[in-house]
Amino acid sequence: MTKKIFQSILLVSGIMLAASFLWLFLVLPGYFEKQIHGEMRHEVDYLALAVENGGEDIFSRLADAEARFTLIGPDGTVLFDNMADEEQMENHNDREEVLQAREEGYGQSVRYSDTLAMKTIYTAKLLPDGSVLRLANTQHTVAVLIAGLAYPIIIAVLVLLA
Repeated sequence: MTKKIFQSILLVSGIMLAASFLWLFLVLPGYFEKQIHGEMRHEVDYLALAVENGGEDIFSRLADAEARFTLIGPDGTVLFDNMADEEQMENHNDREEVLQAREEGYGQSVRYSDTLAMKTIYTAKLLPDGSVLRLANTQHTVAVLIAGLAYPIIIAVLVLLA
């Protein structure tokens, strides 16, 4: 009888642990993406203010920043990009976040890279001169997060089993 009670408790604990991890992996990525969108909107606002008050030379001071900054002219040509050669870049007027920024003042989009198992989150803001300032940041996908948490999860399961 004691063995059956122990097995039942172990089974219920395992199911609850699995359900908890599943819930975390389904809810947390959306939560973090929402947080990143909010933070990026503030960042693009601050950068836009710096560009409006200090001119485009602000970009030369941000050339080695971790985040990617792109200034897109009214005609869609890339005027500045701190991580790529703007001379080699195609017209950006067809990008979702740029189109939305031109219509609504702000634009956001997310694009996935299967190769890198990462997604890039874009936030764009329309500037008074008609150009668009875009900020890009990368976020790991759920698969990468799960892989990174595999070891702690295994340890937690082993502790529970012990």
